[in-house]
Amino acid sequence: MLKISRISTKLGLVYAGLFAAMMITISVITYAVVTNRAMSIVSDEIVASSQVFSHLFVDRGEDIRSDTELQVRDFGFRSAITSDDLPTINSALETLRQRLQVDGLAWVDPDGLQLGGVGTYMPLSELSEQMAETAYEDVQPAPGVVFMNGQSMLSGYVPVRAPNLIGFVVFSDLITSADIAEIVELSPIPLQVRIEPLSADAGLTGLVERTEADMLYRHEVPSLLRDKPAVLVLTYPLNIAFAPYRVLLFTLVFISIIGTLLITAASWWIAQRLARPVAALAAAADKVRQGSEAQVSLQTGDELQDLATAFNHMSSEVRQREIEIKRRARLDLETMLPNRLAFEEALQNAAEVSEQFVVLAIGIERFSEIRGAIGFDASSDLLVEVYHRIQTHPQVKAVALITAGVFGAHLNLAQSGDVKQAVQTLRESLNKTFSIREITIDIITTMGVNPVANGAPAIALKQAMIALDQAYSAKTWQAVYDDQKYLQTSTNLSLMGDLLQAMEAQHVYVEYQPKFDLRSGEVIGVEALVRWHDPVRGKIYPDAFIPLAEETGHIENLTLYVLAHSIQAQKQILRHGFDLILSINVSGRLVGNTGFSEKAMSYVQDAAGKLCFEITETAVMENPDAAMAALDVFTEAEIEISIDDYGSGLSSLAYLKQLPASELKIDKAFVLQIDQSKRDAMLVQSTVNLAHSLGMKVTAEGIETATAQSLLASMGCDIGQGYHLARPMPIERLIGFLKTQRQAHNQLSQDSATVNHAS
Repeated sequence: MLKISRISTKLGLVYAGLFAAMMITISVITYAVVTNRAMSIVSDEIVASSQVFSHLFVDRGEDIRSDTELQVRDFGFRSAITSDDLPTINSALETLRQRLQVDGLAWVDPDGLQLGGVGTYMPLSELSEQMAETAYEDVQPAPGVVFMNGQSMLSGYVPVRAPNLIGFVVFSDLITSADIAEIVELSPIPLQVRIEPLSADAGLTGLVERTEADMLYRHEVPSLLRDKPAVLVLTYPLNIAFAPYRVLLFTLVFISIIGTLLITAASWWIAQRLARPVAALAAAADKVRQGSEAQVSLQTGDELQDLATAFNHMSSEVRQREIEIKRRARLDLETMLPNRLAFEEALQNAAEVSEQFVVLAIGIERFSEIRGAIGFDASSDLLVEVYHRIQTHPQVKAVALITAGVFGAHLNLAQSGDVKQAVQTLRESLNKTFSIREITIDIITTMGVNPVANGAPAIALKQAMIALDQAYSAKTWQAVYDDQKYLQTSTNLSLMGDLLQAMEAQHVYVEYQPKFDLRSGEVIGVEALVRWHDPVRGKIYPDAFIPLAEETGHIENLTLYVLAHSIQAQKQILRHGFDLILSINVSGRLVGNTGFSEKAMSYVQDAAGKLCFEITETAVMENPDAAMAALDVFTEAEIEISIDDYGSGLSSLAYLKQLPASELKIDKAFVLQIDQSKRDAMLVQSTVNLAHSLGMKVTAEGIETATAQSLLASMGCDIGQGYHLARPMPIERLIGFLKTQRQAHNQLSQDSATVNHAS
């Protein structure tokens, strides 16, 4: 579709189109009116002419019949007839024919048989039957049209009585084109006339009809034969009818074309006058959009000039507002101090002058607490005072308020190469007392230092802020930006970003470590342990990604993922005939999380065997009420609770006695050295005794030697797991391992039974 963008073209086309539509409408209406008027006039003329023609035929026939009747009454003529004097009859008929100017006269008997006659075109065969039927009627038919051999003629017959009917005198006059032409000359319009028989399917409507090229009217004329009516057909060509109005129509079309061209030209001219100022305004508006001030000068004296004046005022005000916005964009609106954007511009200017400089991020410790204590207004005043004190330092070239309680400062090394000394003196000046609204305030500052060489301003400030965070994390008053630590943090964030995708791709999987009854040596359960093998990074250890998952909130999805896979693995184990309790680690961050509890219970409903959730004791300390409520939900679902890593943190006996736990797992830190450290052995023994007194089983993890296994069994420890007993393994290997253990245990039982029997 053609797209028109110029307003002059649009206006020209609109006005030209409207004018053309108006002229077309006028032309159509005029044509319809002219056509109807022409047809009405022609119709009236045709109808009138048909009536005239009909009267002429009737009058002509009556005149011929009257003269024929006078001839028939002549005594001499009747005497000739009665005496059968045929020459005299023919002579009299010839004289009458010439006087009447007809084509033929005939003397016939009452049956229509011709006895004599003169001339031609005598339709006696057509008339004989009707004459015989009407021979003795008192009323004879009037003269009318008769058709013979495709030709029409005016004919009639007059009875001859002496005194009785002795025959008829028949007259006939051929209707020629010349006769019709003489009649047409009497019409005011050049009609085409013909006489023809009326067909059976052609009705007489009495209306003028319109065909493709003519106007047609059928009018019945007197017919001599009763059963063969005749019709007068008058036609008038439409081109002749409309000829007087054709000039008018052509003139109207010509005026329409000329008018359309004139309107188009005028519209284009007007549009050009409108478009030029509009184009000037558009160009000026584009300059304003680009940030430049623009003015438009128009002297049209109309609304466009008013629009240009308003635009000029708007442009000036926009420019002023833009200057103010730019100024405010570089200020902190609360303190009206330079902000981060202004500081980055200052760093950019510094980078153009010096190849090396230092960027500081100066943080006020506990600023949120200070602001809460003295209020927003006083804290704003404090920030202003800190800003001025930083600004007075001789090495500081630029300073700005980066965020609440954090300033950015630019040190010029050209004046002092000792960065540490400059930072130290700056901190000492800031850590002195401030008096704000009669309030004495002491602050402590922490410095993030970033020595920059050809660094981009935004990156330089970002690295200084990272150094400040590193100082906070290290609990030191200053820290120099460490790229390796930052890269490690970025890597960890990237690692967590890939964790969900890894679970979808099944790169995260579950291995199962058997748990042994230390008395019987049988496998009584397995612990589900999550593993991650990345196609690019390789094997990623749980100690690397589980703490990050807890910090980032991915631990919930990860735990549910392990729970779902473990429940399916338990079903597979059960199908091979092993009914083992399945232990799953639940992060302390999830205990008391109602959303996690509900999702976990929906998974548990599909479990085929016993489940055990291993949680840390400290998980209950953070939110005891919510945690205890969640544990009650688990125990009601017959899920055993195991206290994991007991002894690794600050254990609380107050919470320990309240927990609905059935198992206590001793941290491997006490088990690894149990055969070498008497203190560890004593702690383990006391823990076993404590757990048993509380009605709990004791599980020792980290058994890596046979000695440790024997010691733990002798101490009364119930369950053990560790590399000495069995390593974590995939489900397929676990099933094979269980089958091997069963065979070995069965063989041992048989050997023992054999020995007992022999003894």
